[in-house]
Amino acid sequence: ALPIPARHLLRNEAYRFPGLAGPVTTVKSSRGCPLDCSFCGYTLAQGLRFRFRSPAHVLSELVDLHRNHGLRHVVFRDPIFTTRKDRVKEICEGIVREKLDLEWQCETAVKTLDRPLVEAMAKAGCKHISLGVESGNVEVQKNHCGSKLLDGKKTALDVAKCVEVFRACRDNGIETRAFCMIGFPEETPAMVEETFDLVERCDPDQVQFCAVTAYPGTPLYKMVRGE
Repeated sequence: ALPIPARHLLRNEAYRFPGLAGPVTTVKSSRGCPLDCSFCGYTLAQGLRFRFRSPAHVLSELVDLHRNHGLRHVVFRDPIFTTRKDRVKEICEGIVREKLDLEWQCETAVKTLDRPLVEAMAKAGCKHISLGVESGNVEVQKNHCGSKLLDGKKTALDVAKCVEVFRACRDNGIETRAFCMIGFPEETPAMVEETFDLVERCDPDQVQFCAVTAYPGTPLYKMVRGE
C-alpha cells in the first residue's frame, strides 16, 4: 500500500555507488530474512519474517525511476533479493517486457539461486550479485550462518551448488562478490582455511573478508556476553 518514493524531491544525479558510472538509486523490494544468521543486523532491524512487494509494484517503481528521472543504475537493498524465485522472475520478465534499459545489482544467498534464475536476471540487466558465503566450515555454518551453504541433511557443505551458482553468473556475464567472515567465537585457523579453500573453488570476481562483529541485540552479541 505504500507509494513509490518521491524521487522528484531529490537531486538524483548527486547519488553515486562504487563501481558504477553515473547516477544511481536504490530500491527496497522486500524486508526481513528467514535465515536467522547470528551476526545479522538486517534481521535485527527488519525481523525474520519475509515481507515483499508485488512484482507489479516493484516494476512501477522501476518504470518511474527510468522513464521519469532518467536513472539507469539500480542497487536492490533487500537482505536476500531472491528469497522468492518466482517473484524475481516476474520482475525480470517485466523489465524485459517494458524495455527498461537498466543495469542493476543485488545481494542474495547461494541457496536461493539457480542457473535458470541467473539467466533471467542477466537478461533483465543484472550486472553484479553479492553472495553471502560467510564460512566454509560446517559447524560455523550451522551455528552462525543460517546453514545457507549446507546440503539438505545439514551435515556437509553443498560445494557443487556453490560452484555452480558462481559459474552460472560468470557464464551469463554477471560479476560476483563473495562476502566472507573471519573470527567467529569457536573458529580455529583450520576452519578459516576451509573458508579460503571454498572461495578458491567458487572463484568469485571479488571477495570481501570482514572481521566478525557482534552488533548489540544480535544473537552473536548475547552469545559473546554469555547471556
